Amino acid sequence: MIYATFLTGEEYRKKYTQQVLREVKDKDVHILTDRPELFPECKTELYDREVFSYYDKLTFLVRTVIERKERVTFIDCDWFSGLHTGIDIEPDTFYTYALFNFNNFKYMPFAQEGIDMVQNVLKENKYNLMREVYIGEALMSLPYLDSIQDILNDLKTLQKVWENTFNQNVDVNSKLARYASYGVGFGEGGALTAVLQKYNVTLKDVDRKKFIHNNTI
Repeated sequence: MIYATFLTGEEYRKKYTQQVLREVKDKDVHILTDRPELFPECKTELYDREVFSYYDKLTFLVRTVIERKERVTFIDCDWFSGLHTGIDIEPDTFYTYALFNFNNFKYMPFAQEGIDMVQNVLKENKYNLMREVYIGEALMSLPYLDSIQDILNDLKTLQKVWENTFNQNVDVNSKLARYASYGVGFGEGGALTAVLQKYNVTLKDVDRKKFIHNNTI
């Protein structure tokens, strides 16, 4: 299994660099990071944007799948612990730890407010969510598909408008303010869901313990 993660910024480096370094030993790992020299055992890509974007992990994952021409599993750096390397999975299926139903968001940190924004920006850009589900993007396992370049092109096309919509100027009383305090492009699971549905990719949620254990959260 090929893995990928995204680790940038002083706060996250202090919290998770050592955890990631322990985990990458003898594994095939790609890391998007502002400090590539910290990860000599990994394949690194320099992250040099001035403003952090949550959305960049989507395009990083798809680019890595295209580069390697096989499945890559992305795991957020704070979940990057106890990786399972031998996993029985369906070859053309996208896996995540959760496919959230829209009805649940009124009780969740991202909030119905965020889902309304996701639906509006997708509709304005001629995308539809064919099912009321939202990919949990902390863990994403994407196979190499015939449509993989088209998926990347669509995500790139959406990126600017997504980052302009999910920006750092949200109301401080909004439930989205905690995401905006770090950067732009949050709600990225909505963009990925719509693009994968457009290309009829099979989506499946599984217990995250299929991919990781001893989770730190």
